[in-house]
Amino acid sequence: MEQLQNKKILIVDDSPMQLQQLRNHLEKHNYDVAAASGVVEALGMMEQVTPAIVISDIIMQGIDGFELCRRIKSDSRYKSIPVVLYTVLADPRDVLHGLECGADNFMAKSYGEENLVVMIEQLLARKEDDSGSIPVQGFEINFNGETYFITSTTQRSIDFLLSTYEVAVQMNRKLIKTQDDLKRVNSYMEGEVHRYRRHLEKLVEDRTEQIHLLNDQLLGLAEEARQASRAKSEFIANMSHELRTPLNSILGFAQVLEAEYYGALGDKQKEYTGYILEAGQHLLSLINDILDLSKIEAGSMELSLAKVNIPGILEHAMILLKEKATAHSIRFNLEASPRMPAAIEGDERKIKQVIFNLLSNAFKFTPDNGEIVLSALVDSGATRIEISVTDTGMGIPEQYREKLFTPFTQVDSSMSGTGLGLYLCKKMVNLWGGKIGVVSPPEGASRGCRFYFTIPIPGEQQ
Repeated sequence: MEQLQNKKILIVDDSPMQLQQLRNHLEKHNYDVAAASGVVEALGMMEQVTPAIVISDIIMQGIDGFELCRRIKSDSRYKSIPVVLYTVLADPRDVLHGLECGADNFMAKSYGEENLVVMIEQLLARKEDDSGSIPVQGFEINFNGETYFITSTTQRSIDFLLSTYEVAVQMNRKLIKTQDDLKRVNSYMEGEVHRYRRHLEKLVEDRTEQIHLLNDQLLGLAEEARQASRAKSEFIANMSHELRTPLNSILGFAQVLEAEYYGALGDKQKEYTGYILEAGQHLLSLINDILDLSKIEAGSMELSLAKVNIPGILEHAMILLKEKATAHSIRFNLEASPRMPAAIEGDERKIKQVIFNLLSNAFKFTPDNGEIVLSALVDSGATRIEISVTDTGMGIPEQYREKLFTPFTQVDSSMSGTGLGLYLCKKMVNLWGGKIGVVSPPEGASRGCRFYFTIPIPGEQQ
C-alpha cells in the first residue's frame, strides 16, 4: 500500500454542497483532498490510499460518522490516523460518543478557515509523536442512564475535550455576535417603528382634521337642506291651501248646476258640468296628495286618534263604489270576519284614505266584467286587523314590486295620477305601526293582485 505525504486529507459528507465547500477551503491552502459521499466509499478509498487525516460529518444516511471513526480506530492499519468529526454540538452525548469511538477532534460546522488550518497543522505535527500518550485499559462513564466505554489515550482524550471546548467557545462567540447583531437590528427596528408610528399619527391627525372640516361642512349643508326642505314644504302647504279654497268654490257651484237648483240644464250643459266636476275632483285629489306629501317630508303628519268603526267604514266604501261597479259590470263583494271588533282606536280619516286609495287603484286596473273583493280579517291572537283589496286586473310585474311604494312610481304611465298614492298609504300605515304589501297574483289565481295593510288592535280592545 502506497504511503502518501502528510498533506493528504480525506473528507466524508453526504451533503454535496457541504462537501464541496470544505474541499474548496482545504485546496485553497494547498492540501491534497479526496472526497467521499459516505462511509462505505470512504473505507474503499482508504484501501487505495492512506490519508493523513480523516474529516467526517457525524449525521449521514446509513452509517454515521461515529461508526466510521470506530472502524478506522479498530483497524491496526489506520488507528494512528487522526479522525476529526464536525458537528453543531446539539447534544452533549455527542462528546461521549466521540470519546467512545476514539475521535481525535471536534470541529464546528461553522468553522473559520484560519481555525481549520491551525487544527490540521497541529494534528499533522502530533501524528508522529505519540511518546507523551499514556495508554489506558479503558474506563466507563455513566451519563443520563447510559454507559459509555472510553478507550482513548489520555493525550487523545485531553486533545478531544480541548477541541470540544474550542468548538463550544467558537459557537458561543458566534452566539454573542448574533445577539449583538440582533440588538443592533432591534434598536434599528425600534427607531424605524417609532418614526413610522409618528408618521402614522401625523397622518391620522391630518385626516381627522380634514374629516372634522368635512363634517362641519356636511352639517352646514344638511342644515341648509333641512331649511330648504322645510321652506318648500311650507310653500307647498300654503299653495295647496290657496288652490283648494277656490277649487272648492268651483266644485260647489258645479254641483249646484248639476242639481238644477236654478233651472233645468240641457244635455250638453249637463255633460260639460259633469266634466267640470270630474276634473275638479281629480285636481282636488292631486292637491290633497301633494299636501300630505309635504306634511310627511316636514315630519308634521300625526295621528288623530279616536274610536273607529271598521265595519262601518267598509260598508260605507261599498255603498260609495257600488254604482261605479255596476256601471262596469264588476262584481264587488265584501268579506268581513264576524270576529271584527265593533270599534278600535285609530285615525279614521287616514284609514279611510288608505282603503279608498287601494279601491281606486283596483277599479282603475280591473277590466269590465272583472271582480273586486274587499275583505277584513282578524288574526288568531286578535292583535291586528288585516284589510285587503283583491282584483282581477293585469297584476304587478315583478320588476315594479320593490319600487311600488316609492314616490312618483306608476306601473302604467298611461293612467292618470301622481304616483304618490301608495307611497302616502305606506307612510300612513307605518305611522300607526302597521304593515302594507302586495301579492301578485293572489294565492290560487293566475292574474290580478291583492293589496293588504294591517291595523294593530290595542291590548285593552282585544
